[in-house]
Amino acid sequence: MPNLRSLSPLTLGVLLVPALMLGGSRDFAANRVQSARESISGRRSLHAPFIAKKNTSGLVRFHDASIAHLLHKSGRTSTSQLVARNQVFLLDTVIVYESTADTERYVYTYTPNGLIETMLDQVLQNGGWANLYRDSLAYADAGKLIMDVYQEWQTSVWVYTTRYTETYTSSGQLATELEEVWQSSQWIGNVRWTFSYDLAGHELTNLTEYWEGGGWVGVTRTTYAYNSSGQELTELDEEVQNGQMSNYTLTTLTYASDGSSSTKLYQRWQNSAWTNFTLSSYNYDSAGNETGSLYQVWQDSTWTNSVRVAYTYDDGGRESTEADEVWLNGQWTSTVRYTFTYGSGGNVLVWLVEYYQSNQWTNAERDTSTYDSNGNLLLYLHQLWQNGSWVVADGGGTYDYVLLTVNGNFFEFQGCRVRFIYEMTNVINGVSIVHALPSEFSLSQNYPNPFNPSTVIQYGLPLESRVTLNVYDLLGRVVETLVDEQENAGSHSVSFNAGRLSSGVYFYRLTAGDYSSTRKLLFTK
Repeated sequence: MPNLRSLSPLTLGVLLVPALMLGGSRDFAANRVQSARESISGRRSLHAPFIAKKNTSGLVRFHDASIAHLLHKSGRTSTSQLVARNQVFLLDTVIVYESTADTERYVYTYTPNGLIETMLDQVLQNGGWANLYRDSLAYADAGKLIMDVYQEWQTSVWVYTTRYTETYTSSGQLATELEEVWQSSQWIGNVRWTFSYDLAGHELTNLTEYWEGGGWVGVTRTTYAYNSSGQELTELDEEVQNGQMSNYTLTTLTYASDGSSSTKLYQRWQNSAWTNFTLSSYNYDSAGNETGSLYQVWQDSTWTNSVRVAYTYDDGGRESTEADEVWLNGQWTSTVRYTFTYGSGGNVLVWLVEYYQSNQWTNAERDTSTYDSNGNLLLYLHQLWQNGSWVVADGGGTYDYVLLTVNGNFFEFQGCRVRFIYEMTNVINGVSIVHALPSEFSLSQNYPNPFNPSTVIQYGLPLESRVTLNVYDLLGRVVETLVDEQENAGSHSVSFNAGRLSSGVYFYRLTAGDYSSTRKLLFTK
């Protein structure tokens, strides 16, 4: 579960130091801790440890450099992760009630491998559903995300807004991600992220660049170092100052003999030297569960207590409670307590938030989740304690984020009530196959189209075939061979970069055995 350990030391210090200096009431302390937690974690989650934020198009974009990088950092893959069973459930529709007058729904389609292919965002207006945004994703054969295109519904047509394109190393690690915005009928570079790794696959650097003045300009860079066990030792953040990369922050981690995290020191670069800012210390029980955390800030050349967190667990090792305290007027003062109630299947049924006021714990917020017999989340409800009873938090924009994982796909929603509707698909012979193989050969229209400079072409093979996929100009000359090999039955996709070609109309032809199909694409620079 998200806790203060996940907070950025910089923001934690900025938010908590005023509480120490002001020595305010317990209510103030509770609100201060709550603000610190929410400002960094993007609200709490009952269902998955991933944090998301909205981009300029209004759609959710994971992390700073996409879900692909997020999944890599967490050791996950965007490939469908199924267990051997007879049925698989995929999210079909999600209805989100943000307030009485604000209801949205999200409708999903999937690739034959069970990965999200499209997401349609609609709002309830005048008794019907009106389009807002659309998100279309494309994957490489290995299930890795290679393109993500956002569109906005404007004056009854879909208009491009943002596009993300990913490339990978030969080992399958994210190498680059490019963010582009749609301007003047073409894609314009906006942000680019570049990653490097050591031989063990640990991320070494993460460079962020902006497109300025006709070229890429570096703005931030993060560099990591590891010990012989592969644990992260340092994280150095740099930013451009006066035209060159300069030190900004440094995080240093230490570990106990059993490998558990012991301390995390956060420093800032000031006056040409590293200056202490925050220090976090962690304790664990014999089962490896974190039982307590202490957060201190550097004041007057000494470490000063700031926040203390204590955790308890049930017999199954699941977190039961979390109690937060802040250091006020020379003593620890209770502020917030979180209590978790679980169902027989291990899912969180109730998440209760209490504030310590007038020497007692008082109800504040409550999240209730309902599941079906298969463990699928059906309904999420966020309530506030008002005038001695629980009421639905209608409006106000203070809802928790709900993040969950379904069949390897990640979802994020925010509202006072969220309803989940699933579709069920069979798994062939009890193995990890979401849908049956394509029943016939097919060649899909490339997407996006028109494009600049990259587009994705998808096709289906009902049986193993010798495949060629060529791109031709108007004179019938082959300008690019995208595929020329024997391929297994299934759904396939390939990315085509036309950057070296002239703008204009081109054709692409798929040949597989006796099957042949041709489609037209438009490249606009």
